[in-house]
Amino acid sequence: MAKQNYAYEKRQKELAKKKKKEEKRLLKAKAKEEPQDEISQDDTTLRWQCRERIAVWLELKQR
Repeated sequence: MAKQNYAYEKRQKELAKKKKKEEKRLLKAKAKEEPQDEISQDDTTLRWQCRERIAVWLELKQR
């Protein structure tokens, strides 16, 4: 029966963790590079639409 090579398994686990960490770092770096203006504009528009709907709902509720 073959003996388990714990050092090999540990190294593979470390390499997988390092690779995952690097992918996450690259993803974050890519997100920083993308312009946020479009997202912010859409977000602001949605917030105003929600506020308007709430105002209309409150008016109808008070009647």
